[in-house]
Amino acid sequence: MKVMMRWRWPKAGFTLLLLVSGGLAVSCGNPGSSKPDRQLEISFPDSAAISFSSKQLRKNPALVSVVVSDAPGYQGSTIDFAAVPMKALVPRRYSRAEMSVVFECLDGFAAAIPATRVLGESPNRAQAFLAIEDPAAPWPALKEHPGTTAGPFFLIWKAADSSRPVPEEWPYQIKKIVVKDSQDEFRGIAPEKSVTSSSAIAAGFKVFVRDCSVCHTLNGVGDGHLGPDLNVPMNPTEYFKDGVFERYVRDPQSVLEWKDQRMPSFPAEVMTDAELAELHAYLEYMAGRKSRPK
Repeated sequence: MKVMMRWRWPKAGFTLLLLVSGGLAVSCGNPGSSKPDRQLEISFPDSAAISFSSKQLRKNPALVSVVVSDAPGYQGSTIDFAAVPMKALVPRRYSRAEMSVVFECLDGFAAAIPATRVLGESPNRAQAFLAIEDPAAPWPALKEHPGTTAGPFFLIWKAADSSRPVPEEWPYQIKKIVVKDSQDEFRGIAPEKSVTSSSAIAAGFKVFVRDCSVCHTLNGVGDGHLGPDLNVPMNPTEYFKDGVFERYVRDPQSVLEWKDQRMPSFPAEVMTDAELAELHAYLEYMAGRKSRPK
């Protein structure tokens, strides 16, 4: 499943405020004819799929107002989205390292995001919400795609100060959500059984799946194709001097600068020093286990 780039991150970043529905309102209606009520399907690996209409979702008791400034696709605008927390739509039992939530969009774009991120509740991490477009009052047109909006459904985030989702984690025009067990997908790059589950290497593999696989493959495995493969032809632990890999993860632009650089920073509040060391151990382990994508 290929993930394609559809926007660039605004230099000014974005600001989010979570407000109880019925509080501060910023108009986001788009003049024009209303849209038909759209359907969203959510499928699970161990139970039947469920389907909701836009109208049903907008009546969800967990619905809140999320005011977003400079969201990808709406740079320079502040919009009040009616949205439902993802944790109110997907059972929390799926918030495990081996699970992914895939957002399939009308134009073929698909974003696979670790379930622990989508369903996470840590105050140091961004919280995911599904914004629902009102068919009777469509959102404004996308900046780069006049005549179309981010509807019918748009994954938006309430960000903590230390956690900024990358643009690829804001899929819009969503038509389907698939919760899947990614264990088989990543089986080819999981540490061998001889590596105990308590080792730094095994822990680093979980960090890779959670934080790196959104944008990167490893040995060609994974859905993330926005950044380079992290093992072939070379692994970062092979070309970065001691300490530079850690510096790069913490602040990419302190090491490399290039046009349209999209590598996000991972401060200690998002990836702890211990997790960063575990990620390094896992990548170093995989540097000796290269295989070309088939």
